[in-house]
Amino acid sequence: MKTFGILLLGLVVGVGVTYFVLKSTLSSPGNGTPAVPSGVITPAQARVLDENWTALRKVANDSAAGKPDNRSTWYALEDMENYIALTKTEQERVNGFRLYLGVKTTETDETGYTTVFIVPTEDDRGDNKDISSAKVLDMGSNGMPPQATYPQ
Repeated sequence: MKTFGILLLGLVVGVGVTYFVLKSTLSSPGNGTPAVPSGVITPAQARVLDENWTALRKVANDSAAGKPDNRSTWYALEDMENYIALTKTEQERVNGFRLYLGVKTTETDETGYTTVFIVPTEDDRGDNKDISSAKVLDMGSNGMPPQATYPQ
């Protein structure tokens, strides 16, 4: 009976140690749980940014477009992941990405809608410079409807 008690105690201690070791290993950055990127904001802070854009830019954008302009651009997660992987493969010095506003026109709509396109950057003596020879990501989808505000 004493041997069974020692065996049971050893089993409980072993399970407990294993649990705490695995828990700390799996919850540390680089081991399954991603680090929180700098610049992450709350949904409430995002609403303030959206409200500021409405108050300070909407009238000018809508006037320039001659219609309610696009407020957002959507990209599929797979497209974003593939673009990052492609850029890291083709551009050895990539250190980040810059997002630009543009206007996508068509043959039937010369005023177009605002869009966002993404350009990789590299460190140039402390400055993040666009890699002008790199492929650029566009072809995201407009908001639905285009003038919809955050959150959609």
